[in-house]
Amino acid sequence: MRGLAAENPGLTVAAASVTFPPRFPGFTPGSDVTVHDVTLRLLLLLFFPTPGIIRGVTPALFRNAVVVAFRYSPEGVDASSPNPPPAAPSGTNPKDTTVSEAIELLKANLPAHPPVEAIKPLEEDYTGLRILAVHAHPDDESSKGAGTASAYIARGARFMVATMTGGERGDILNEEIANSPRAHRDLPGLRRAEMAAARDIMGIEHRWIGFFDSGLPEGDPMPPLPFGSFGTMPLDRAAAPLVRLVREYRPHIIISYDEIGGYPHPDHIMSHKVAVEAFEKAGDPEAYVGEGEPWTPQKLYYDRAFNPERTLALHEHLLATHGESLLSGWVENIAHRATSGDAPRHETTTRILVPEHFEQRDRALRAHASQVDPNGVFFAVPNEQLRDLWPWEDYTLAASRTKVELPESSLAEGLSDYYVI
Repeated sequence: MRGLAAENPGLTVAAASVTFPPRFPGFTPGSDVTVHDVTLRLLLLLFFPTPGIIRGVTPALFRNAVVVAFRYSPEGVDASSPNPPPAAPSGTNPKDTTVSEAIELLKANLPAHPPVEAIKPLEEDYTGLRILAVHAHPDDESSKGAGTASAYIARGARFMVATMTGGERGDILNEEIANSPRAHRDLPGLRRAEMAAARDIMGIEHRWIGFFDSGLPEGDPMPPLPFGSFGTMPLDRAAAPLVRLVREYRPHIIISYDEIGGYPHPDHIMSHKVAVEAFEKAGDPEAYVGEGEPWTPQKLYYDRAFNPERTLALHEHLLATHGESLLSGWVENIAHRATSGDAPRHETTTRILVPEHFEQRDRALRAHASQVDPNGVFFAVPNEQLRDLWPWEDYTLAASRTKVELPESSLAEGLSDYYVI
């Protein structure tokens, strides 16, 4: 988030400036790194521990994802962050911590979430409010914040999704679709059709920004990203069409990913960068001249769909009700990341109650049939149980140009003077 406060007087930076941390002693972000097989296996488990979460992620493919993340992520970790990762107990070497100890340490350090009854429901009318969500690929809008989008649309707000790439290099993650001739003949066309179906289910407005999917290149040494793909673009070129959309659509709120993009895919990291750039520069008449009349968004949020608090709660629920959990490996490695001090963490500032939109969210997810396993982790906990367990979606308020009080129960808090009801 460098430059947000410095370049915008009166801007409140509400989240820590945390970026992807170096995982190897002496490693400099922006340089190449050799990932050995043992380290690779640990990293593969670290990010994708549960079969079915990301199908088709081979060790070689993940090695390249790690190197891509190091090459294309911002520098370092802000040591002044007010939300540092939890520390291991005094005298404990995090590397020697067992799985059970790591999970218990994670539990002890995670912030407590409020009871459901303490979270204020959304207002009945948000007419005039405009929200823009910036996503890397088709399907991201359905796996991250679909309930929020549907909830605000149902209450009169407008909600636009900007999809930065066409997902042309995505893998087919659903075995049933893998046998479809169309999936192999015209995957980009199939993904556009899936996106259109999800759009109609959610009721969102949608804009294809038009960049080409970077993919996760394989090879050792890793080849460069495809020429002209989104992850290779200079920031000003990558952000220009998004700035143009912001000035056209005039959103009050922008939502995107944090600094590591949720996971180290170059398109997710670049989506974060262009969202921050648009938030910073769309209102500056001297920036991006020729891309429309300036417009200043008021709030910037990071989506926290896969936060450790929620993951742990769902995991423990599955253990209690079924004796096993699809999320076991995921939780174990989240715990080790947190207790080792490697993982940047943004805490939830904003919880949006969306229990009445869970089925709508699931339908939107299933519309992306090539990308979503219908029996996978997204649907591990039935919605009737999820309504009692975790009936909200989580966000971090990264920056605000209007005065707010945290925590929030609506993205629109503090904005009543900026849109007409």
